[in-house]
Amino acid sequence: MRRKKILFYILTLVILTKCAEADWEWWNETESNWRMNKKTELGITVEQKFKNDMQDLYLYNFQPGINFELNDSWDFGLSYKYEKEREYTKGEWEPWLEEHRFQIDPILKWVWLGLKISSRNRFEYRILEARKDYWRYCNRIKIKKEILKTEPYLANEIFYDFYKDTLNKNRFELGIDKKCSSHLGIELYYMLESVKGGKDWHHSTNVLGTVLKINF
Repeated sequence: MRRKKILFYILTLVILTKCAEADWEWWNETESNWRMNKKTELGITVEQKFKNDMQDLYLYNFQPGINFELNDSWDFGLSYKYEKEREYTKGEWEPWLEEHRFQIDPILKWVWLGLKISSRNRFEYRILEARKDYWRYCNRIKIKKEILKTEPYLANEIFYDFYKDTLNKNRFELGIDKKCSSHLGIELYYMLESVKGGKDWHHSTNVLGTVLKINF
């Protein structure tokens, strides 16, 4: 028992050390949704991302889309994202580059032992300025449960790059979703994003995320 406790403390210390070494970012989103009928919803999402310990804006985008609730087990979404991003390399900022992204989202959902589980299978076609266009597949598994009028959740998303023919990004997320009223909700989360370079996973990033949800 004592050895297990020591091992737990060592692993916790290693994780906290890695988190301290990595950069901290802030991702901020505002979601606006319009319910057209019982099965159809329109939405627009606006997002900004800040890096270098949340000080510098390096990415912003907006994303209009539509989601169809096909039945109790499946949703289907279509969306377009316009994005601008700049890289921070060797202490200098690169020029802003833009991207046009088209997204198809079949979403499988079910309930098991009181847990709400979803699997979003996203297919993206990315049109990139000064870079090669390519397809990417992203699968996000999310598990949540309602507790005291809030929904704590955990999620994990993998990214498969068809151009490089490799799995090259992973996002692990812990968060809480709170519906404040019929028209307003908030979401807070922590994410650990890891990127694969060559054969090794590295370039881990800590992310604090905030989401404001407005329903019309």
